[in-house]
Amino acid sequence: GDTDLGTTADKLTNVMTTFGLNAKQMRDIADIMTSTFTRSNTDMLMLAESAKYAGGIAHLYGKSFKNTFADTMALFGVLGNAGIQASSAGTTIRMMYQNLMQPNKNQLATLKKYNIYTRDKNGEPLEMRDILAQISAKVPQNKMADAIGQMFRITAQPGAAALASNMPMVTELIRANETAAGSGISQNIANEKKGTLAGLWAQVTSSFTE
Repeated sequence: GDTDLGTTADKLTNVMTTFGLNAKQMRDIADIMTSTFTRSNTDMLMLAESAKYAGGIAHLYGKSFKNTFADTMALFGVLGNAGIQASSAGTTIRMMYQNLMQPNKNQLATLKKYNIYTRDKNGEPLEMRDILAQISAKVPQNKMADAIGQMFRITAQPGAAALASNMPMVTELIRANETAAGSGISQNIANEKKGTLAGLWAQVTSSFTE
């Protein structure tokens, strides 16, 4: 991602901590983040900044789901395409979780009005992508603005609208991220960059520095 090693290491350890991941998963984390920023209007630093704001709550509500990290990164990517990036994307996802999992009386009434479920029959939280899919499918397009305005507080409204209105893109990026883990995409891109003029020069200057 054209980010120096020290910054990359610092940011990725922060990401691992907030999502409850471990060092053995580093290659998968790198592949998923690379998959995201090569397919969206984001970069590695933006995704790390988004994770700082939303990773904890995504892990809290999604820790039982195998692909929480890949899914959340995909949401950051689609938000990035809508111009909602870095801390703004993280704040959006955090507020969306808070609004959906702990709705106030008016929000709950709107969810019931459109028959949108945020938890399964055992009371366990549904994945964010499944909730967004329900909103996209059950809310008529001419009612979407009003429904989003009633379900989410103002901080989350623009991002929630962008995600619910672009579910094909969300689904596509989630699928790409979930298959990216272990694919080696980050290593492949790194190897390609080593062969460019900038990559060769970086290797020369690194050798002289050592």
